[in-house]
Amino acid sequence: MSMKDFFSKLFGISKEATQQAIENAEKTKDLIEKQTEESLEKAKAWANSAMQEAKENTMEAVTKIQESEFVKKAEEVAETSWEKTKELTHDVLESAQHFAEKAADTMEDLAEKLQKKETPQEPNKPEDQKPV
Repeated sequence: MSMKDFFSKLFGISKEATQQAIENAEKTKDLIEKQTEESLEKAKAWANSAMQEAKENTMEAVTKIQESEFVKKAEEVAETSWEKTKELTHDVLESAQHFAEKAADTMEDLAEKLQKKETPQEPNKPEDQKPV
């Protein structure tokens, strides 16, 4: 066998091995792409399902909280507080109005008393006209 035949045979084997490796790499790449697409679709489906379940659970929890005795009691307390506040405010306003009326009456009385003191019962006469 000549050197030329030896190298031709060696390169031929290398070429076939390289070609086989390329084909195997392409098959592997195709398989990986297919599995990746399937996994991505499964992940999307799972994520959508998990989001929907979380949404439903949240809505259910909110509904339970709204219907709970704690919330009902808080609403009752708030309503009672509001009514009490309205009563107290009304009482305060009535007291303030009563105080204002009393103050106005007192001021009128004082004004009348001051007017009476300023109005002499006898007109002021000069000193020389008074009886001696």
